[in-house]
Amino acid sequence: MFGAWHVRARPFIKDQAWQESWEDFQRGYVEAKSPPGSTPETAWAKALADPISAIDGRPELGILAALCRELQAAHGDGRFFLSSRLAAKYLSLALDREVDPRQALRWLGSLQFYGLIELVEKGPAGTRSGKASEWRFILKGHPGAMSHGGRVT
Repeated sequence: MFGAWHVRARPFIKDQAWQESWEDFQRGYVEAKSPPGSTPETAWAKALADPISAIDGRPELGILAALCRELQAAHGDGRFFLSSRLAAKYLSLALDREVDPRQALRWLGSLQFYGLIELVEKGPAGTRSGKASEWRFILKGHPGAMSHGGRVT
């Protein structure tokens, strides 16, 4: 498969020698922070296909929880990256209204409160550093609706 890619990519890649490109690929594969094929777009499509019901009567929390669940599934037992900006982008699409990244961050905080996700490492606040916060989805399965007491019902 790599050989076929290399033939098609030769006009566009800096190192045209096959061996050099192969070694660059190997290094990149080992250093990758996400498994192959685990894009946020793929996780989003899966979340929409298998949503989590409203949490505490709030459908936006169920949508966000489903996205976190699918991002976690793509990363196994590891952590997944999710910025409030990206979460806001997807929630805006799902809710058919603009969602501010600060609101998305508050909703991520709600998912933490309900014990669905945990923050592993906080990304830099208010910057476009390219470093998103790292999360872990804790409750694996469908939590269903939450009562106002914060318990899974």
